[in-house]
This record gives sequence, C-alpha cells and structure tokens, in this order.
Amino acid sequence: MSPRPKSEEKKRKIIQAAIKNFSMKGLEKATISSIAGEAGIGKGTVYQYFASKEEIFSQIIYVFFEEMFANWNQLIASNISPHKKVAIMLEQTIDISLEMINSDDTNYFQLLMEIFIYSLRNKDKVKLDIVLADLYKIIEPVLEEGIQKGIFRRTDPKYTGFIIFSFLDGFALHLFFQHENFDPVKLKTLLKEIVLKGILK
Repeated sequence: MSPRPKSEEKKRKIIQAAIKNFSMKGLEKATISSIAGEAGIGKGTVYQYFASKEEIFSQIIYVFFEEMFANWNQLIASNISPHKKVAIMLEQTIDISLEMINSDDTNYFQLLMEIFIYSLRNKDKVKLDIVLADLYKIIEPVLEEGIQKGIFRRTDPKYTGFIIFSFLDGFALHLFFQHENFDPVKLKTLLKEIVLKGILK
C-alpha cells in the first residue's frame, strides 16, 4: 500500500497546534497526543509528517522565518525607495515582536527564545546559522540599491545588514521584558531615526 500524499495545509495545522502546546507547556511536557488533539487529527497522522515532537519543535523556527521572508521579499521587490523599505522593515519588526508578546493564547516570543537555546545545544537538528545568514542577506539588495542611488552612505551591505538585524534581535529581547514601560509608537519613531541616521548619506 503506497503512502498517502502529504498535505501542506495539514502540516501547517500541526505546526500551529504545536506552537500553542509548546508555548504553554514547554518541550518536555508537550506530547504528540496533545498536539494531535489541538490540531483535531489522530496521533498517527502527526507521525506521517514528523518523527518526533523534537522534530516538530525544530521546524517552528523555519515556519516563523518563512513567513517573515515572504513578507519582506514582497516589500523588497516593490518600487518604493530603499529608505522607505528599511523604515517599513524596522516598523514591522516592532509590530511582530509586540504581536507575539501580547498574544493571548501563546507565549510565542518565549517559545522562540527556547528554540534558539535548543538550536545551540542541537546544531545538527536546527540549522539556525543558515536561517540567520539568509535573514542578514535579505536586506543587502536594499542597502546596495540605496548606496547606488546616493541615499545611503557607502558601507559594506553584508556587515551593515548583520549589524542592523543583530541590533533588532537585542531590541526585541529587551522589548519582551520592558514593553509595558514604553510607548510602541515612540519606540518606532526613535528606532527608525537611530538606524536610518546611521546609514543615510
């Protein structure tokens, strides 16, 4: 008997159910059964897509970045100015961070931090270094375009992209602990001002 074809929609449903389970219970206490129950499917169906709960856990980070890359690739391909593209990327970073932090049904941001730590201990299972390298590269064409048009200072796009996203990662982490003490609108304004002043000509 040949295996049934896998459904991307069902796979994503399992991932979404896992996000909720892992963020509430953690990797240790969440089970394939609880993930299957949340997804509304049988336990055996989950095993058709993933060999273990650890494999599902490691896949969450890829899904998160896939969605982010899809949005940013669309933005980068648009006809707006490089200056505006960078500004929108900065705004979206705050919006995504706050959405995760303020989510009622998940501790998504906390879950991502746990996955980062898990990836450091299991580098053979989660290729986070490759994912992050792709993240840094995504802004390089925008920076190069801005330099060519005389909008941005002549800097190395590879290093500048790395610095910008490293800064944003640290920013998101501190926002997780301090979001109640700061106005998000003012944060957006100052973040754009500080970062853009560093690259504008």
